[in-house]
Amino acid sequence: MQLPHCSTRQQALLLCLLALATTSTAGCHRQYYRKQADLEVNALLDQKASHVARPPEAAIRAEVDRRSRMFNPFDLDFQPMPLDDPASYQYMQCVDERRGYPLWEAAGITNTAENPDWWKYLPLDDDGVLVLNQENAVHIARLHSPEYQQQIESLYFSALDVIARRFEFETQFFGGADSAISTRRGGPTGIGFGDRNMAMRRSFVNGADLVVNMANSIVWDLTGSSSVRTSSSFLDFSLVQPLLRGAGRDRVMEGLTQAERSLLASIRGFERFRRSFYLNITVGSPTSRIAQNSVNGIGSHRGSACGAGGYL
Repeated sequence: MQLPHCSTRQQALLLCLLALATTSTAGCHRQYYRKQADLEVNALLDQKASHVARPPEAAIRAEVDRRSRMFNPFDLDFQPMPLDDPASYQYMQCVDERRGYPLWEAAGITNTAENPDWWKYLPLDDDGVLVLNQENAVHIARLHSPEYQQQIESLYFSALDVIARRFEFETQFFGGADSAISTRRGGPTGIGFGDRNMAMRRSFVNGADLVVNMANSIVWDLTGSSSVRTSSSFLDFSLVQPLLRGAGRDRVMEGLTQAERSLLASIRGFERFRRSFYLNITVGSPTSRIAQNSVNGIGSHRGSACGAGGYL
């Protein structure tokens, strides 16, 4: 790439600036954060499930089985847009005479509301007939039950709440950079990498808050026969320890403690729901929904009777 009215050295500096800007704006893809959340949640669910008197035979996972009607066959990070009501869809394109987001349909459009291949996984006999027994009835009901999946997803959100509370006591890093080019007729006169701020923050269980900041600024002056570089840096830190308001482990640790206890209670509630679900499918007993979601404080304690009765 050739830049007009620039010397070779000036072009090299501009290319370095462009590379730095591209690198600084590049971040991790949403797929990374989704998988990272799944790993941390699964580890938490396994840890809390070990406290249940009789833990479930299979690990508790929010991922939908491929054989389920609820399985999503599309890319989890690039979802197609479902068909919308024509009147409602107008608001996706224009709201209050303001143009809406133009890329709603970037991943395509789908009219599929369920896994199109779920029926291929049914345990059919040689004649193509679904023959149910007690084991198959429970297995199929668990695969296709929205209520069962909803309870597992409530556990997922409760585990995310614990992860967020734990993160508050971890060392957190922040960083950013600003760059600028000053030009005049004939080419650039200066290149600056300013305010390259980096910070570290750490909160402690006694209420103390430690913040460390470092900033660095570098400027190249290209007006003379040779470029002149000037730089400046500073480092500062602050440690704040509250003595009255906001102090004390009881207040600081309250959120994390409650989140951990709520997740454990939800795991135990899910085990009770799982056994009740089995009884509902086999003999028609009411199902007790008691798994809690500590994110929004919702915990449903109610029963729902199956009008068709159980398998037996």
